Order: sequence, then structure tokens, then C-alpha cells
Amino acid sequence: MTYEIDGVSLREHLERATERIERVGDRTIVVRAGRMIDGTGGPVTDDATLIVRHGRIRYAGPSSDAPAAPGAESWTYPNATLLPGMIDAHLHLTGDTTSDVYRRFLTPEPRGRPLLAAAHAAAILAAGFTTVRDLGLPGPGGTIRDAISSGLIDGPRILSAVAAISQTGGHADWHVFGYDWVSDGPFPRGLMADGVDGCRRAVRRVMRDGADVIKLFLESGGVTNTPEDLHAMPEFNDDELRVLIDEPHRRGIRVAAHAKSREVIERAVEFGVDTIEHADLSPDDTDTFRLMVERGVVLVPTLSLYHWVGSQGEQWGIFEGGREAARSMLPQRQAMVGAAFAAGVKVATGTDTGSAMALGKNAMELSLLVASGLSPTDAIEAATKVAAQALGLEDNLGTLQRGKLADFIVVDGDPTHDISVLQKSPQRVFFTAAGGV
Repeated sequence: MTYEIDGVSLREHLERATERIERVGDRTIVVRAGRMIDGTGGPVTDDATLIVRHGRIRYAGPSSDAPAAPGAESWTYPNATLLPGMIDAHLHLTGDTTSDVYRRFLTPEPRGRPLLAAAHAAAILAAGFTTVRDLGLPGPGGTIRDAISSGLIDGPRILSAVAAISQTGGHADWHVFGYDWVSDGPFPRGLMADGVDGCRRAVRRVMRDGADVIKLFLESGGVTNTPEDLHAMPEFNDDELRVLIDEPHRRGIRVAAHAKSREVIERAVEFGVDTIEHADLSPDDTDTFRLMVERGVVLVPTLSLYHWVGSQGEQWGIFEGGREAARSMLPQRQAMVGAAFAAGVKVATGTDTGSAMALGKNAMELSLLVASGLSPTDAIEAATKVAAQALGLEDNLGTLQRGKLADFIVVDGDPTHDISVLQKSPQRVFFTAAGGV
């Protein structure tokens, strides 16, 4: 099977990405661009300079005020925009080749899956995303994370949930298969847990396996699984939910909640989750928005999933009912996002994309946010500063400021005037650096 991105084969795409990799190490580099968006919410800086040393930002501002950097290597992009590396706060590096429910976890075979997932990670980095949060199915995300962090392969920084936690009969329990295969098969959709002790054990198990974040299915409901799963049903009782959230928080680990309905979302927020994934709210759910603002909970609406399932789902094996649901739900969800943002809810980018669907097109999420009522600058902040806050990485990532990690991209054009330029990789993303590499 041959994967293509805008008519370019995956092999050629990765070769182009590899050609652009510059390993700066301990060297000093200076990047000068026609304009800079630093992600802080301040005005665009014309004729901007970024100075990087030891993988950290030493200066980001007007070229006229830039300090001398003797011996530095320099790159100049007079017609391009310099901005923070983007963050996808919800994806799945599964190595899937299809979303067909009967083949999804059978192809490719186990040995090939991590290699395919690694290729997907490289394409995501080349598209300008320097950090991603893999919210687990489970898949090879943890393996790829460790290989990238150790320098064995190139890809974005990864925070991995290892496996999402669900109750028996919930979102992780695929009823079209036998229970033993779903719970103990080679590619379970998640980790099923029941009762307070079972839930505590599940959280400790995924943390033992290296989870950077805990992903909870607090409600079933999805457009890529089976017809039975289209109807959302709440999961876990109060005692179970309390331990599922308290246990990781004692270790300083954040909790992401797959939640759809108003009742489930409000319950999750009141119990202390950190992010709400998806959310099928009405623009009139102002009390829910107010509660999220009060508790500082970030919304990750994953609009891209509905866009791609609705427009390309057939070729990826998604059943007709799921495709129809995605098409009808996208405008409703965009109206919800616009209302939530206007109410003060923090919105972060997350695509919920997996397998090869929308490979390297993660920046579509920003265009969908703009279509929902955010300004291009707001959408960029959702992919940088706010997403970093959602992941708990704001001290090091999300803005171009002195002392932070040198995660940045240089893109042809001006995304404040045309947000779609961020989608046009690899042709228009000139330079991607993660931690100065």
C-alpha cells in the first residue's frame, strides 16, 4: 500500500524532511525572518531574529535589537514567518493502515506497526508539529516516544498515555469481538477496569508502563468504530471516577477525559480532570463553559477527526453511519467551539487522527478553528501557548521567549492573513526545530 500526501509519496516526503534536518547541538544559530509570531498574544514582530544556543532561546525579537552572536550559523527567510513549534494535543500513533473495524488491529502485523508509526511521526514533525500527545489505544506511541527522546529516530516530542482506560462494556470494549480478544488480544483498544480497586490498579499499571498522561473514556461514542458506538453512554461511578483522577494527580500526572454530553463533562470537570476531549455541547451550554473557565479546564475539540471522517472516511474503511454522523456533527461542533471560546474557555488543538488518514495535515485543525470563529492569531495560540498549558509544558514550550526550548518553525507566507499556509507541508514549511534540533 502506497501512502501519498498531496500526490507526493510518503518515501519522497520523508526524504525531503530528512534533507532539512540540521543538528545544531551546542552551536549557536541565528534565524531571521520577515515576521515573527511569538505565541504570547502580542503583536506580530516585523523583521525578527531568533537566537538559539544549547537548544534554548537566547533572544526573540526585532532584528534591530538583536545582540551580537559571533561565530553563529545564520539562516534568513525574508518572506517567511517565524513561530513556535505547533502542538497536537490529541492523536494516536498506532501504525494503523485502515479504520475498518474488522481489520484495524490486524494490519499491519505487529513487527511492522512501530516502523509505520515512526514514519508517521516523522511526517508530523515535518509538518511543523514539534510536540504531540498520544492518547493511546494502546499503540506503539510509547516506543516511538522513547526512540525519539534518545535520538535514535527523528520525530516530535511525544507525551504518551500508553493505553486509554475504560469500563467493561465501554468505549474500549468492541462488542463485535469476543471479550477475551478485546481485553487480552494483541491490539486491545484500551485497558478495561471495573470497581475502585480495579480502577486504581489500571492507573498504576499504565503509569508503571511509562504513561505521561492518563486518558479516561468517561463516555462511549465515536464515529470511527461501530454503529453501536454512535450512541454515547456514561462510564464509571463516582467512587471509580474519583480514584481514576486522584491517583495520577498524586503523582503530578494530568488527566484527559473523553467526554461528550453536558452531564458527563460537568461531572468530569467537577471531579478535577485537566482537559476535555471532543465535547458535544450546544452553544447555549453557558453554565458548562463557565464551570470550565472557573476550573481552568482546557477544551480539545478535535474538529479534524470529523472533517476527515466526513470527507475521506470511505477510503479508510469507516462505516457509512459514522461518515454521515461526522458530516452532520462538524458544523454543530464548530458552533460549540466558537461559543465556548467567546465565553473564555481555553481551546487547544488536537486532531484525534490516527493511521495514515490526514497524515501530515495536522494543521487543518487551525483552519477549522478559524472557521469556528477564532482569529488566525487565536488559532495559532491554541496550537502553541494554550496547547502547552494543556500539557503542563508551558514553562518550556508554546512561546518564543528567552530561556524556553528552541521549538520553532519557519513557514512561507503569513498565517495571520491566510491560516491555510500552515497546512502546505513540506512545500511551505521551510524549517522545523524541536529543542534546537
